[in-house]
Amino acid sequence: MAYAALLSLTHVLEQNLNPDYQYLILCEKQQIASLLKKISFLQDFLDNSSPKSIKTVECLESQIRDAAYKAEDIIESHMTDRVHEESASHRAESSTTFFHKLEEVIEEIDSHKEKAGED
Repeated sequence: MAYAALLSLTHVLEQNLNPDYQYLILCEKQQIASLLKKISFLQDFLDNSSPKSIKTVECLESQIRDAAYKAEDIIESHMTDRVHEESASHRAESSTTFFHKLEEVIEEIDSHKEKAGED
């Protein structure tokens, strides 16, 4: 179910935005905050979708679910890498990779938002 995947992703995002959590750099926190806003829109869309459009919503739900799981995997993998990093150069490389992977998922979620009806 897409809504459960979005709730799980929201929890992971909020946990990483906690001020006591110091593994993310500023640009990563900004990217995660942006993703959190998009997730909120998709949750509202799923809450308010009409029974008339059930076929469209079902198709979109599976795409949203897959994107949410992908984002959660990227974030959790990056956080695991951050905790275990051994050198500052590896940290910069890890951050760049994370940024690009998460940006791809954000673009995918944006396309789902457009399909859901946001301009």
